[in-house]
Amino acid sequence: MPEEMQQNENTIGAVMVLYKPDWSVTDKAIESLASQVDLLCLVDNTPNADYSEKFKDKGVIKYIPLSDNKGIAAAQNIGVNFLIQCNYKFVVFSDQDSIASTGIVHGLKQEYELLKSNGINVGLVGPTPINKVTGEPYENKDKYMRDIELDGHRFTECQSIISSYSFISLDLFEKIGPFLESLFIDFVENEWCFRLYQRLGLSSYLSRNLLISHELGVSKRFMGRQISISSPFRLYFQIRNFFWLNELSYTPEQWRKQVRNKLLYKLMYYPIIPSKRLEYVKSIYKGLKDGLTKKRTFKKYSK
Repeated sequence: MPEEMQQNENTIGAVMVLYKPDWSVTDKAIESLASQVDLLCLVDNTPNADYSEKFKDKGVIKYIPLSDNKGIAAAQNIGVNFLIQCNYKFVVFSDQDSIASTGIVHGLKQEYELLKSNGINVGLVGPTPINKVTGEPYENKDKYMRDIELDGHRFTECQSIISSYSFISLDLFEKIGPFLESLFIDFVENEWCFRLYQRLGLSSYLSRNLLISHELGVSKRFMGRQISISSPFRLYFQIRNFFWLNELSYTPEQWRKQVRNKLLYKLMYYPIIPSKRLEYVKSIYKGLKDGLTKKRTFKKYSK
């Protein structure tokens, strides 16, 4: 039996997905998180890459090379399944460029337990994302449901939260299923959070006491509105996956409206910018085509 399998169920594991990492940053991200968990599972989506030698003597790290880009959802599921097999109780997710602040994992566990002990139907809790450039919190009022305060700790109940540094009990994956791999990359955590609420009535919470420096992407002002700038590759999945999630009975109407409006601005913006115009037009066409024609072929978890 592998050494990891002998861990007891009261331990915390972490999953970090790698993709063509900049090791000058990723090494720091790994070190900062590995020191706070019992096992860090690195799942590598980098094509034709295997860094097993780099991590062979790192007892707290489990490195899993996939040798291909199988998508964020598939890679996270592989890490989750490994931790479940090893009898871990909780998982923390992280990006390869997010540096964990000292004590954040312990803080997340305390926040989670505080919510549970007060009878709150909590599914997962995460820190408030702080814009790396401006130092200000990312605010998205469209997805917020309510604010609560417990013993001086402030929380915001959300329709969904980003996966980076979310703290989740692993038994929830066994109860409602894994991340939806057909989504590949965008809106993966959104769908899982929506399903969690629909199936078990458990919500996602942002801790206002814990912060994480994060970059949600470059934005640009267009027609009086800030829009995030995506690559043609990501834009395809954003368009296609919106139509797919729009088919699900448990996708909140508020989320549909918010994302639909964002995509409308992107559809107007990308075809008129000079840089990579043709690539964007092709991504938009393919995203619309696959979103509309293949929307009923992907696996659904709705009742």
